[in-house]
Order: sequence, then structure tokens, then C-alpha cells
Amino acid sequence: VPHTVTPVAAYGFNESSGTVIEDITGNGHTLTTSSSYFTASGHTASGLQQVAADDKAVDDTDGTFTALLSGTLSYTVMFWGRRTIEGTLGASWTVAQAIDDNIFLSWAIAMSDGTDAVFQMRRNGYDSAITVPKLPLGEWHHYALTCNSLGYLRAYIDGTSVGTLYSWGLGSPDTDQALQIFGYGMQGQVIDDLRFFDVPLTPDTAAYYMNQAITYGARSGKIKHWNGMQWQAHPLKVWDG
Repeated sequence: VPHTVTPVAAYGFNESSGTVIEDITGNGHTLTTSSSYFTASGHTASGLQQVAADDKAVDDTDGTFTALLSGTLSYTVMFWGRRTIEGTLGASWTVAQAIDDNIFLSWAIAMSDGTDAVFQMRRNGYDSAITVPKLPLGEWHHYALTCNSLGYLRAYIDGTSVGTLYSWGLGSPDTDQALQIFGYGMQGQVIDDLRFFDVPLTPDTAAYYMNQAITYGARSGKIKHWNGMQWQAHPLKVWDG
């Protein structure tokens, strides 16, 4: 049963204001941001937006993000994302986790580096990446990265596997767990429903969570359906006799 595997941290970004991003799992992996990064235009309800180049919405340099340790061998990261500005070549990560005093990245996902979407991991001191052509501006797509204890990395877009690679070696033993969201080149990025798992999800489980919106703190009370571009309220009718 797909949903018997639960995330170790999950964020719906539905706070709308303030500086706290709540971990809705109850595991206490709260993140800190600024109110300016919240946007009402998320995938479902609110989201987290990039507001400038070289400006991170989350930059956990004190290493308090321990949902995924840098040396963790098995994990899954997933989120809905959209970009409205074409980025430039180079490191334009959407979500990443740094190691070695923020010098290297343990894993990272970029919706676009100017040419490709990039799914990267670092093992045994070497970076390995799956790259696929970037997707069009203004569209919401779901990005997921899984890694298992044997060193196999798998990337998914919209629930479909887009690449697998193998990287031999161990993860970094460094204890710095710096989570970063946005920064680098300006791409007008927005993300929503960010989840972390300490296991590599199967395709079925990844697809299950892709279709489960995190609406904690912003429930409309209405049933929603996917109209091909976004989630939309669906009126519920009853027969009055």
C-alpha cells in the first residue's frame, strides 16, 4: 500500500505570512524564511517563491535540518515546481542540501540550468547527475529524486522515470545539513508540497504522493480536481429529492 510509507518532513507553504514554515508531519523539522517568499499562487493553495537572483528563500546554514542527514544513503525528495523566467547557465538549484561547510552539495534538483533539468547527488567525493531537457516556462510539473543504499539514483518528472544512474561510494560523513531553497540565477521559481523521505520510494508510492496535496492550514473545504493545468475547486452537489 503506497501510503504506508510516510515522509520524515513535509511542507505545504500555506502559512502565507510570518517567518516559520511548518513541518506538517509533526516531526519538528521547522524551516525559517521571510514573509516575502510566501505566495498565494502555489500549486495548491500557497507556495514558496523566488524573489531575486542570488537570494535563498531558505538557507539553513546552521545545520539544523536533520530530516535527511548528509551521510544518508537512502532518500527521496519531491516537490511541485514552476518557473516563469529563463535562467542562465550554471548552478541554478531549486532545492539542495549542502555539505562540507556549504562548499559541496549532497543532493540537488534544478528545474533548469538554462538548458536542462538536473538531478544531482554526491558520493565518494564525486558529483553524478541525471539531466533531461528543461520544461516550458509557466507550467507546473512534479520533480522527484530517489537514491538507494546501493548508489542508484532515479529521477521522475510528473510521476514518470526520466533517468537512472549508478554512483559507487559512500555519502559524505560531514555533519553540516544545510538545506537551501532557490538562490543563484533568477528564474521566477515557485515550489509547493515539498516532501522528504528517508527511503527511496517505489514508482507507485512516488506517484501516490505526487497526487496528494498538502493543504494543512489552508483548507477550502471544497473537493478539488485537476483540470490539466492546476487544481480547481469542484462544486459538490446533493439531491434534494
